[in-house]
Amino acid sequence: MHYEKITTEILEKLKAIVGPKDVVTDADAMQPYSHDEVTDPAYHHMPEAVVFAETAQQVSAIIKLANACHFPVVPRGAGTGLACGAVPEYGGIVLSLEKMNKILEINEDGLYAVVEPGVRTSDLQEAAEKKGLFYSEKGDTLKETTRGYGNTEKPEDYLEAFAKYVNENKDKIEAIRIACTKPSDMTRAQLKELKLALDKENFTETSLNEAASSVTNAHIVADIIAHVRRAVLKTPLFNHDERVEAALAKLTAAHRFNKMQLDLLEKIKTYMLHESILNTETFEAPVFKMEGGFARFNKKFGGTLMEIIREINTYIYEGAA
Repeated sequence: MHYEKITTEILEKLKAIVGPKDVVTDADAMQPYSHDEVTDPAYHHMPEAVVFAETAQQVSAIIKLANACHFPVVPRGAGTGLACGAVPEYGGIVLSLEKMNKILEINEDGLYAVVEPGVRTSDLQEAAEKKGLFYSEKGDTLKETTRGYGNTEKPEDYLEAFAKYVNENKDKIEAIRIACTKPSDMTRAQLKELKLALDKENFTETSLNEAASSVTNAHIVADIIAHVRRAVLKTPLFNHDERVEAALAKLTAAHRFNKMQLDLLEKIKTYMLHESILNTETFEAPVFKMEGGFARFNKKFGGTLMEIIREINTYIYEGAA
């Protein structure tokens, strides 16, 4: 499924619906909305914007805009889930419903309640108790869990099947070839094509990380490009955040950046901790676009931003070729 990116024009339309203060694009402010109660970074995905709605009319207008502009919307309540249902895997916006927290009706005859989606269970329990009613406070209990990997049960078989598929298709799927030869040239569209092709075969980034973690008895959170390169080139599999941190450390050690440039690099690093690709398209993301996009960043780096991008990408996959 191909989705459009959140543009400045879309952001302005969202602000017109809910108000400027209820549209957030700051990376640090959005970070808590990249995950639910699952703490494993393998399940974290950054939104392009977080939008806070207060009425059903606002929600309706946002969904109409999303349909017209074809961007993904992920509704979110309090973010207390454990199934990643509120995680924006494909970017787009997180539509926060936490401000919609009114109990509209408790019907004593019909024994039902009408509530807005942001109502907390404890608040509903308290309101029901005041009417002499009871809303169950018993939480669900997980008795047992088992897992398989695609069409296999063992993680090592899953990784072997993945390696076989990737090697058999490295000359047929362009994105696999680029991932192995020059991942810094990969576009977002090609990365999406790669993920969709692998997903059809039940090879997902999350499952690959879980299988690799199980086999190595280590916590692995690598991106899909690293898994493909591992399958074809036999490169070491490092966690994505470790690669990004190391790449930026090497970059800053090799140059004499001023404080303003270091602050900009920190923004790039924060963004890249949740992304696999760094190229000129990156600076179309709202967090960069609101600060002038590629042109302004390039000016602040003295016209050398393309060289810096290439250097970061080289460092991220250095030693992996």
